[in-house]
Amino acid sequence: MTPAGSPPVGFLKICQMKKNLLNIFIAYALVAFVTSCDTTVLVTGTFTLEQNKEVVVTLVQLSHEKTEKHTGATDSNKHADATDSGKQPVKLETNTNSQSGFSFDFEIPKPALFALYLRIGQGNELSGYNTTLYLEPGDKISLEFVPSGKYGVKCNHESISNKNNKALIGFGEATNSILSKNFNNPPKDLEAENAFLGSFSSAADSILGETKVKPLVRKFIKTKALDNYYSALLRSSRSNIDGSANKIPDFKIEYFDDDFIFLFPSGIQNLVGVMNLKTGLAPYSRRKDLSVISSHADLLELTLSNQNVLDSAIEYMLNAYIASFRDYENFQTNREKFSAIANRISNPLVTLELMDSFEKLGYTIEGSIAPPIKMEDRNGNMVSLETFKGKKIIVDVWATWCVPCLRQMPLLKELEHEMKDQNVVFVGICMGSKKEDWLQKLDEFGLDNIQLFDAGNNFANALNINAVPHILIYDPQTRLHTYQTTINQLK
Repeated sequence: MTPAGSPPVGFLKICQMKKNLLNIFIAYALVAFVTSCDTTVLVTGTFTLEQNKEVVVTLVQLSHEKTEKHTGATDSNKHADATDSGKQPVKLETNTNSQSGFSFDFEIPKPALFALYLRIGQGNELSGYNTTLYLEPGDKISLEFVPSGKYGVKCNHESISNKNNKALIGFGEATNSILSKNFNNPPKDLEAENAFLGSFSSAADSILGETKVKPLVRKFIKTKALDNYYSALLRSSRSNIDGSANKIPDFKIEYFDDDFIFLFPSGIQNLVGVMNLKTGLAPYSRRKDLSVISSHADLLELTLSNQNVLDSAIEYMLNAYIASFRDYENFQTNREKFSAIANRISNPLVTLELMDSFEKLGYTIEGSIAPPIKMEDRNGNMVSLETFKGKKIIVDVWATWCVPCLRQMPLLKELEHEMKDQNVVFVGICMGSKKEDWLQKLDEFGLDNIQLFDAGNNFANALNINAVPHILIYDPQTRLHTYQTTINQLK
């Protein structure tokens, strides 16, 4: 008998059953939650090639945020983008072969776009392939690569079950086909050229109309089609016009005024190219004076609402101005004009970096003192040109991969021998090369004179040297006598 005041036994059993069911539900929910929180991603690739080849595979997470490259710069790209979470993006690389294939197993906190780069073979049979992938936490993506042409490969997108990546890779293959067809059979008239330029958007619409994909994938494909369109337009005969606004194709604001433009290396260049066309210049005009750059900045400010894009376009034009700077007689006046344009950029760090780069142009003016940059000699000593004060200094800036540089090495050695009794010192400065390659060339060419290694290209950047070989002459007070000469003129 149930004690007085106690609930009935049946009621207690029902409560216990409900409790048990609740525990089971919680357990299943917990398992489902843990499963849904699986952040592991697996990307594998196999090859069906007749011959076994060496393969280097790189997988890099893409970010449509503007690259911040102005602090802590150490590598060739000055930095890596930061993701929304503030962490560094995923970047993976493996050396393998086509028989073994490759596998990347890693974690990501949320869906993202990735660039996949392949370098296949070596020497004369070297080829490359790249595509874009969309990955979500928990994805397991398997890719099959098949022969394409004599040495190349392509991804068999028909074998991909994931609809997002099937669309991305399919669009990439369609783009390659369009470009290949245009290269082999260039358009013969305006109608054919218009058809070629419109084929990128047609391919995107066709692929996106066949399947439903994630919004991020859809936006990427649509934007990539526009990027292909403008890149092709600026290279086409249609860009050889007088710059009249009514002759220029529509300015597609959805491409130019969005941070997504930073996903494409040609994006900002295309924007500047269109500005050039709109003002009657050739699309790839680089030697623009500061008044033209200022007017282009005015036009961009009226056209764009995205400050990141505006800043990047101005920065791009000012860097191009620095790289092609030749107006040494008006250096002070140009400094003031340059500063006014640079200060229109919202990020003060970018402005400071640009002004620093411009100030270094002072080292290229005849009569200027050599930059106090120390470089390593073959014995590990740090040396600057100040070390050779009291002698005329002939500086040969070269690189290990530069064939003309290597061809003139024996001529420089011969000239140095002829001038050994004069108050002259020959100094070789190697830029843009690996240290081990530099040391190897010193032995290979028997370079027993003064040779310095310009790690980080600091000397070359200070002298605005962007092509080699480049020969400079300094007087005994280490003042610049001749900014650029040749071996024949030197003789």
